[in-house]
Amino acid sequence: MKEAACGPAAFESLQRLLQQALEGAFPHCKIEAIPLKTGWQNRQGIFSSALPFLCARQTGISPLEASIKLAACLPEQDRLFSLLEKNSGYLDFLPSAAWYACCLRTLSQAASFSGWDTTEEDFGFFSGSAPAVAGVQKTFVRLCGILRNCLAEQIPLGLSDSAASLLTRSEELSLIFALFRLRFANTKSLLPVLQETAGAFDRFYDTWRIWSPNPSLTCARAGLCLICAGGMEQGMAAAGLLP
Repeated sequence: MKEAACGPAAFESLQRLLQQALEGAFPHCKIEAIPLKTGWQNRQGIFSSALPFLCARQTGISPLEASIKLAACLPEQDRLFSLLEKNSGYLDFLPSAAWYACCLRTLSQAASFSGWDTTEEDFGFFSGSAPAVAGVQKTFVRLCGILRNCLAEQIPLGLSDSAASLLTRSEELSLIFALFRLRFANTKSLLPVLQETAGAFDRFYDTWRIWSPNPSLTCARAGLCLICAGGMEQGMAAAGLLP
């Protein structure tokens, strides 16, 4: 089976599928660019397209009708997505396990972290930070402490080939998706995505922590924490939020 695409390639693959659906369902509609973005639905990451609204505008039918016609020309699932949903006129694609596995590998390869010794003291105990910024900084300091503890307990931080098959809980997947959005975020609007990532990490850690009776799962979660710390460190540096 061909590996699922990640990053910009995932958008290109989904846009090609949507273009084919457009040509099949509405051959006379002329759409210059296929709309596609990432978002959230019940804290689950999705790819979402407003293409039905553009088709509805040109044909005089409702967006819901347009979404039904387009969906009939799309596969129910693909290597990129496990489920296609029609949501109030939008077409929402829920990423597949293969996509998450590819995404995790991509994030792991890009991860770089140097803040092992960072503490709240480095941020002046957050006294000079706006509340939104302080929330991100506190989560980053929390991550740094967690990673120090992993080193002290000799928990390996590298991701194994089986890591993606182990990180399947909703909070783990939400964190991976948040890190994907952070990795490819517009550098001019990083703070909201950093807040989103910090929130996803806090929900993951408050629910599952790191340790598990399964040593492989413990290592996978520790590796996910390292990727998160690296992604947040890079994002915070770009946004000027590091000490």
